[in-house]
Amino acid sequence: MARRTVLLVDDHPAIRMGVRLMLERSERYTVCGEAGSASEALAEVKRLQPELAILDLSMDGDDGPQLVRQLRERAANMQVLVYSVGNELVYGPRCLKAGASGYLMKHHPLPAVLEALDAIAAGHTPVSEQLKTYMLLNADIAKTGKSEQHVAVASLTDRELQVLRHLGVGRSTAEIAALLCVSPKTIGAHRENLKRKLSLSNANQLASAAASMVAEGVL
Repeated sequence: MARRTVLLVDDHPAIRMGVRLMLERSERYTVCGEAGSASEALAEVKRLQPELAILDLSMDGDDGPQLVRQLRERAANMQVLVYSVGNELVYGPRCLKAGASGYLMKHHPLPAVLEALDAIAAGHTPVSEQLKTYMLLNADIAKTGKSEQHVAVASLTDRELQVLRHLGVGRSTAEIAALLCVSPKTIGAHRENLKRKLSLSNANQLASAAASMVAEGVL
């Protein structure tokens, strides 16, 4: 039986190496390429047309659900497993809607990645029971026992979520604009929308709330 080709997308070489070794030993998959950034991933997917991609969301620039969507546009038949530290109740539904075939958080050991790929190959959508329950119930996130912050974050667009995360790690409007290849004025508009949606009065409150969400693992 031919091995399925896999592209590894993660900005940590050690993680890519660990996943590569595990997949090669499985005799069911072969790593056809690696990428350490969103731009590299887009180029490699177009060049290699892999059957599968294992994708980390935590990279600078246009990442997250938008990257899932862009990768699928370049290889429509490719299946994507998101393997990330990103909070599954925030990013999981967005990534699945964008075209991902599964979502696995990085606190799971490496063998879980292999199990998730096998599940995708069998036609399943590997997600945690918590995420599955949330999506099946289609209820607000507060019912899962998470904080009210999750409920507010669920109302944000993918771009607003990106901006909020960048604010949470201390980036300025100019830095965020450069990373996302948009104007500072556009980021300013996103900041105003964030304040309105999160019921915050000023820039200091927004920065503080974003930092707290990053620290608590909401973002």
